[in-house]
Amino acid sequence: AGVASELPAGNPGKIKWHTANNTGAFNIPFINNSNVVIPVTLSVTQPGSAGGFLTFSTYRTPPDNTPYPPGVTNLFNNTGQDVSSKIIDRFWIINASNYTQNPVSDVTVTYQQSEAVNINEALLQSFNWCGTEWNTGNTLFVDALTNKVQFSGEDHYGPLFVSEAFAPQEVMIASLNISEPTC
Repeated sequence: AGVASELPAGNPGKIKWHTANNTGAFNIPFINNSNVVIPVTLSVTQPGSAGGFLTFSTYRTPPDNTPYPPGVTNLFNNTGQDVSSKIIDRFWIINASNYTQNPVSDVTVTYQQSEAVNINEALLQSFNWCGTEWNTGNTLFVDALTNKVQFSGEDHYGPLFVSEAFAPQEVMIASLNISEPTC
């Protein structure tokens, strides 16, 4: 038994969890259309403010990874290249609401092997949507045998995907101005 995640595309089943200012592990036992459990675990390491809640959902996509989650406009890397062919065929969406300060958490997502076609799972990396672009998550481990990816230090919630790490691009830097990301 679990929570049905594969409802009509773009409208997956959702779990709303009032985590408030608590820490600990929150396990969401999503199941796909074949009743296979594909859990998401969120382990809050630093609590958010009281009164907040998190909403969880996930859905499988066809190989072109459409439809996108609400608000997402592309699957481009930082050089503008479409990387949809290197993405696990599933999106996860974790939204934080009613927090004045979001909790910080480690997140573990699960996928089915059939969602990882022509992908080198040893190179998997998490990415989260930051309003206009995808940012690289802090991937802690990838377990290709159990189809799990864990990333840490999440406090910017929203749509995310797991993909082969984007190939590094050779760039000549004329000047460098480093600042904190805004997302």
